[in-house]
Formats: sequence, structure tokens, C-alpha cells
Amino acid sequence: MPVHVSSGLFSQTPPLVKNVFGIPILEVPRALLASFSKLSLGHPLLVLGLGPEVRRSGSVVREARGVTAIVDVLAKVPLFSGLQRDDLETLSTIVSRKEFGKKETLFHQGDPGDEFMILTEGSVKVELMNAEGKELTLTILTPYQFLGELALLDDVPRSATVISMENSALLSINKRDFARILESFPRMSVPMLRQLTRRVRVLTDDIASMAFLDSYSRVTRKLLTLADEMGENLPNGHVLIDRPLTHQQLANLVGTTRETVTKILNEMKDNGLLSIRRHRITILDSDELLARADLSGIM
Repeated sequence: MPVHVSSGLFSQTPPLVKNVFGIPILEVPRALLASFSKLSLGHPLLVLGLGPEVRRSGSVVREARGVTAIVDVLAKVPLFSGLQRDDLETLSTIVSRKEFGKKETLFHQGDPGDEFMILTEGSVKVELMNAEGKELTLTILTPYQFLGELALLDDVPRSATVISMENSALLSINKRDFARILESFPRMSVPMLRQLTRRVRVLTDDIASMAFLDSYSRVTRKLLTLADEMGENLPNGHVLIDRPLTHQQLANLVGTTRETVTKILNEMKDNGLLSIRRHRITILDSDELLARADLSGIM
């Protein structure tokens, strides 16, 4: 019998709703859902196998998606890479899905931090902005990278603004639901703390780069980092950074001006170190690029 949530007893004519396994579920009275909500780690409908949610421009669309597919995505996220399969299946019960259009803001610096997100499609940039409107891009994230992880650990407002660079999809985990799971399964904490520690080390290296390297070396380091994180190895040995990146965006990433970045990239092109087509950079000689930069200050 098909199902929907109602205020009465079982109905014979509700619209068809299926759980994440694709199985039709009987209609559930609201009073029963209220009882489930007291036991649930997340949304009460998830206890019945309904979910995860899909949010588009503020609306919520219920999506019938297999648990296995969600677990497979979670397994690719560095933060969860050390967890067991059973742990990932537990986490999958509190996941919602969100979609954002190009240049749409996921959240602003100073917003309340109440959820952790995992990018599954597209790309986003994490940036800071001062009172004069000057931007500093901290990083660009691509699929299976995570953001908003500080919201899992404290009640401090968001420390940065996140904006989608293209149409993007993310999985979202509410901090309260996540806290309940960690209380029940404390073994999840250790591998996750290792990954969070690794991110702190990366940020420390970024700070050292800003403090000790000249503009040429900072641009070189960022290009090599982007090639490592999102590069596509081509048959001829070149590496394509398969994300459009303007000179201004690169300047925001390394803390310099667009004019300086343009001058550096033109010099690199003239020396046969890279090529640029439609804002996509291809590194032609990684070894020579590294040799020309002085990274001794942070290595």
C-alpha cells in the first residue's frame, strides 16, 4: 500500500512514497512520527527509511536514494576514511542533500554554524573578506572534500564565507545529530581527529607561505597544490588543472594582486612551464616549475 504522512489513521489513497531501499511504506500517522522523533538520531522520517532530503533554493525534496550509494560517497571523504563500514552506514541515516547554483552563497562569515557539509558535485571557494571588501580565498574545494567542520566542535559563528563556483551538490550533517552519534559510537572520534589535525597542518603551511615566500613562489606552490588536488594527468605527461581559474581568483588564493599574477603567469608561459586555455591551466613541466621557485622557507 502506498504511503504519506497524515494526521489520521491509515488511508487507502495517499501518493506513493518509497524508502531509501525503494520499498513502498505504509502511511504513518503524525502521532507515530512524534514517537519516533524521540528515539531518532536525526529526522524522524529517517527512522522509517525516508531520505535523505534534497534542498533546492530553500525547498526540501525527499529523494529515494540507496544507503549503499550514500555510504560509498562518505567512504571517499578524507574525514571519514578511517571509519568502518558499519560506522558509515550509521552516519548515512542523518544525511541531507543540498544543491546550489553557480555563485550562490552556502553560508556567510559570522553565520551560526549548525551543520557540516561534504561536496559531492561541482566546486566551491572558501574566502575571508575585510571591512573594505578585500577578499582572501583560503582554498577551493572539489568533490569529496569537506567544509564547515569547525561547526562540529564548537558553537562559534562561521569563520569564513563559502560560495559555489559552479552548480554544486553537497551532503549535510546536522551538528546535534552528529554529536548524538559520537556519544553512541566514540570509536569514530580518533580517525576523524587525525584528519582534522592534518587540515590544521595544511593551514599552517599556508600561513608560512604567506609570511615567508615571495609572490612568484606562492603562485608556484599554489599551482602545484591545485595540480595535486584536482589535476588530471594527460598522456603526454602534462597535468591539467580541470577547473576554470581567473587571474583574480588565483591572486585571492595567494594574497597578491591580479596584475602580479598576470605577470608571473605570462613569464611561466614564455618559459614553457604552463599553458592556459579558457581559464584552465595546464602544467607542462612540474619539475622545472618547482626548481624555479624558492620554497625553502616552508619546506
